[in-house]
Amino acid sequence: MSSYYYEPVKPDEQEQVLLDVIESIVEDSGNTYGRRRMHAELNARDHTIGVYKTAALMKKLNIQAIVPKKNIITPIQVMSITMHKTFKTTIQPRYT
Repeated sequence: MSSYYYEPVKPDEQEQVLLDVIESIVEDSGNTYGRRRMHAELNARDHTIGVYKTAALMKKLNIQAIVPKKNIITPIQVMSITMHKTFKTTIQPRYT
């Protein structure tokens, strides 16, 4: 097959509206919405669209959700935390 006769398809108006809405949601959410939350938000705003179409539009806009990393505490960090603590005793001496 040849691509000589290929004519690129222009995006329709509805897709352009969806792209604009997705960009506004990304700005409002701080780029923390993934495809499922974006899909739920679009449906809440009365734009009926599937999850996979939402993912395709997000990919077209080069949008990825920012996911916070896990906070993993290593034994060395635990030692450094406990070494710098000052421990207070709650037991009162018997004889004063």
